[in-house]
Amino acid sequence: AEAEGYKGQGEDNKPEKLEENGKQAAWRHTKKSNYLLKSNLDQLENILSLAEQNKWNILFVTTPAFHTYREHLDQNQLKSTVEIISNLSLHNDNVKYYNLIDSPEFIKEDFYDADHLSGKGAAKFSKILNNLIQKEFKSD
Repeated sequence: AEAEGYKGQGEDNKPEKLEENGKQAAWRHTKKSNYLLKSNLDQLENILSLAEQNKWNILFVTTPAFHTYREHLDQNQLKSTVEIISNLSLHNDNVKYYNLIDSPEFIKEDFYDADHLSGKGAAKFSKILNNLIQKEFKSD
């Protein structure tokens, strides 16, 4: 079956809709407080430790997003998130990170709404993700 992409309650990808739903989605996804950050990081460290003990690989990916979503995100929060995951990748041999949030491979038609891919975009992303997995975690 062909990938259908996101089927949530988002809008279609008309330019005016992508502008407005980008702002709305970014606002919804912006955390108003960091009170859970330490707890979340502790849990993430536990997962990484378990993965290392079991010789599991972990791939973190920041998925593509339309520019109207990216531009309205809290830039400090985004920078902090990317730095945290990048540092985990740098300090753990079994962890890789790819930030595809502003990948030029994705065009307007690849988005269902500003923060979800369409069927076409999901199929494109799946191929890219498969290539990354093959590149990073191929067995010798």
